[in-house]
Amino acid sequence: MEITEVRIYLTGEEHVRAYASIVLDGAFIVRDLKVIEMGGKTVVAMPSKKMKDGTYRDLAHPLNYETRRKIEAKVLEAYEEALKAQEPGRPVRRAANE
Repeated sequence: MEITEVRIYLTGEEHVRAYASIVLDGAFIVRDLKVIEMGGKTVVAMPSKKMKDGTYRDLAHPLNYETRRKIEAKVLEAYEEALKAQEPGRPVRRAANE
């Protein structure tokens, strides 16, 4: 499985700095990953849904550390690139092999 595209949508919100979509093998898209800043650290949160009891449950997530690391690295790299371009509200598309 390869991440063939990453799209970043900057938000300007306090904690959620951006939303991201990733395309896997040019054939499957996962939307609504979040780039979150917490305690001076920037992390990637998987798409989730609020449950009736108020907790959140991931809708999609990697099953192992290596896949999580790969997704986080690609999303954070694209996020840093988007910050340099600084165009809030406009998606930044980046092919994974660029």
